[in-house]
Amino acid sequence: MSKRISKFITIMLVAAMMLSCLSAYNAPTNVYAAKRANATKNIKQNNKKNKVKWKLKKGVLTIYGKGKMPESMTFDAGKYSGKIKKVIIKEGVKSVCDDAFRFVKGIKKIEFPKTLNKIGCHAFNESEVKNVKFKSVVELEEDAINFTKTKYINMPIKGGKITLKNGVMNIKGQGKIPNFSEIDSLSKVNIEEGIEQIPQAAFSGSENLKEINIPSTVKEIGKYAFAATGIEKIVIPASVEKIAANIVRGCVNLTEVTMPGNFECLGSDVAKYYTDRALTRIEHNRKIETVKFNTPLNIDVITSIPTNNFEVMENDPNYKSINGVIYSKDGKKLIRIPSRRKEVKVEQGCETVESSAFLYGMYEVGTKVWNINCSELQKIELSSTVKNIEFVHDEFYDKLEKKNYYSDKEELDYEKYMLGMDLRNFKICEVSYNGKTINPQNYIKELTKEQNNNGLGEMVNEINMMIK
Repeated sequence: MSKRISKFITIMLVAAMMLSCLSAYNAPTNVYAAKRANATKNIKQNNKKNKVKWKLKKGVLTIYGKGKMPESMTFDAGKYSGKIKKVIIKEGVKSVCDDAFRFVKGIKKIEFPKTLNKIGCHAFNESEVKNVKFKSVVELEEDAINFTKTKYINMPIKGGKITLKNGVMNIKGQGKIPNFSEIDSLSKVNIEEGIEQIPQAAFSGSENLKEINIPSTVKEIGKYAFAATGIEKIVIPASVEKIAANIVRGCVNLTEVTMPGNFECLGSDVAKYYTDRALTRIEHNRKIETVKFNTPLNIDVITSIPTNNFEVMENDPNYKSINGVIYSKDGKKLIRIPSRRKEVKVEQGCETVESSAFLYGMYEVGTKVWNINCSELQKIELSSTVKNIEFVHDEFYDKLEKKNYYSDKEELDYEKYMLGMDLRNFKICEVSYNGKTINPQNYIKELTKEQNNNGLGEMVNEINMMIK
């Protein structure tokens, strides 16, 4: 054998040995990586310990097994959007976990079993199902199913069922109803006696919803329940004891509201201490012409209801309404001017105009104080019977809100603050009495040049001087 061939064979043997060593060195790493990948796959998909599993074949995802769907069984939107067309949940499965198919687009059909009793938050929040049929009573968490494209619903609930057909939803049962927000086809809702609670955002965003009938058994209405719908009138029964903030926010066609004159507010998204006034913030509704009350009025309730007219009950023990303005029962005190009014003529027989008639009160957010007033009011015509403008101290504020401290832990003196309030947001440019006229804006502009001024106090004194 030549030296050249012998050298070549030696080189090849050395190379083979090196490759063998490298392979042996890398083997454990590769095996470990493979095991870790498989373990991750099992945890997220079909862990042997999980009693509920799934399989995907030709666009149909089947969930099968017994018990609850594990929280780890969530499907990545980036990977599965458009690949899952139909979901079949087999008998034995009791629940669908939170976020199961969150943001997964393209799901057009879902089949539910009799064993199902719960669908978690955002589970099918991007589904496009047109027909929803349940075989059992199922608890739907927030945004459980996207009903936007749904045209048919058949859903058993406690004591009855919910159906949707030809745009009309009929609800018969007991207790609380599920959330059916943003249904394009929904035009009318009939709720029968027995339902007690309408949840947060129950029908919100259903722009074609024109009519809703609420029974006298309802006691509680959640935040944004009818927000951004197409309703033109709404009657909230006298039976309702609790109402949350913004229940009809964004209802641009709403012109008339009938509601209880006293209720417990369930909360606001503005400020902690704002909720204590038992207010409902029916805001961004410029067309609300009239708000009628079907129970005796708690005056604090109306603070943030923008309208042109108030109507209290004829048998209200404390108040009466004349031409949409609220007076004391004997008509001698002007109590509230609707916040959307631009002009008001005080009725004959009225002797006192309370400052809270046009400056309702205030609320606090952190270290800032916000005033609630008739910001659009421009002209007040006082009757010849008016004797004085009275500054009215807000006793409700003292009772419930005075515990709110600033960062320096000093209590806010409400009366002192109100008397010295900056009036630049007021538009009142004319107050007339028996042929005399003053323009409050003249001294308001002068006073507000100074950081501290006696804005409201000066305004009250100026008008009283004119009356005398």
